Amino acid sequence: MTDKIIITKNITPSKLGDLFDEIVHQNSDDNILILPSRLDKYRFGLLADILRLIITFNRKNSIKTVKIDVKKDDIDKFYDQEYAYPIISLLWNTSTFVDKEDNLIKGLLRRRQNEFFLKMNSLSRMKGNK
Repeated sequence: MTDKIIITKNITPSKLGDLFDEIVHQNSDDNILILPSRLDKYRFGLLADILRLIITFNRKNSIKTVKIDVKKDDIDKFYDQEYAYPIISLLWNTSTFVDKEDNLIKGLLRRRQNEFFLKMNSLSRMKGNK
C-alpha cells in the first residue's frame, strides 16, 4: 500500500492541519511526498508548518519518494523557493527524487544542493533576504 502526501501550491495552515489529520491514519511502507514547483501565497510560519508535517510524516512512515511537480529542465526555478533546500536536505539520504514525469533527478539536485550549501557557508547574499 502506498500513501501520498500532496502539498499543493495554494497550501494554507488550515490545509496543513487537514494533512496532519490524514497522516495519523496512514501506515505504509512506500510513502510519496509530492511538492509543488512553487507556493502561491507564502505566509509567515508556513515553512515551519510544512517542515513539521514532513518530519512527522517521515518519522511515522518513512518517505521513500519525493516527487517535485516540475520538469527536469525547470529544477533551477524550484530552488528559488524557500522550502526547496531544507526539504531536499532533510530527505536526501533516505528518499528517491523524481520530477513530474517520474525521471530520477537526484544528480541534478546534488549540484543545486552543493551550490546552495556553499552560498550559505560563505554568507553570500541570495535572492531576496533569505
